[in-house]
Amino acid sequence: REPCARQRLSATSLVVSGFGLWALAWVPPRQPTPRQPGIPPTARSAFYPGGGPREQLAAVAASLRRERAMIEEKQQQLQRAASVLAQQKRQIEEEYQAQAIEIQEFKSKAEQMLKAERAALEKEKARLTKESEALALSQQTLMQRAEAMSKSTARDADRSEQSLELIEAVRREKAALARGRKQLRQEAE
Repeated sequence: REPCARQRLSATSLVVSGFGLWALAWVPPRQPTPRQPGIPPTARSAFYPGGGPREQLAAVAASLRRERAMIEEKQQQLQRAASVLAQQKRQIEEEYQAQAIEIQEFKSKAEQMLKAERAALEKEKARLTKESEALALSQQTLMQRAEAMSKSTARDADRSEQSLELIEAVRREKAALARGRKQLRQEAE
């Protein structure tokens, strides 16, 4: 009998303890609190600091859309600025090319003018050299004639006047020769 009593006692204690645990774990269902008159009902979003989950997702989506629009606008601005810079670069390159062509043309024209001037100076130098040689030969001839005439002045007094004219002509030729040599020297310098 004692084992049976103990078994009944243990079963009873188990039932009592299980019932106690169930009683402790049970929570009565939430009853709606009666609303006082004159106070509006509270929205569900008021219990959340940023609104409900849907409102928060909508706000995040709107913020993302705004940021995307701003990024697209910035990209468009950068593309416009890049196109303007590319156009300015093309204009500058075209201007530089045009200036380089003008400089090359001016350089070639200047070289041609210098060559022509050098050729003209060489021709003038050759002409002056020939004239100087001709003047020297003429001076030598006149001096010889003057010497011959001066020797015959004692024998022929009538030719003294011609001798003086010849000497004067020789002096003129000599002066012209000196001027020609001076000019030739200046042209050569």
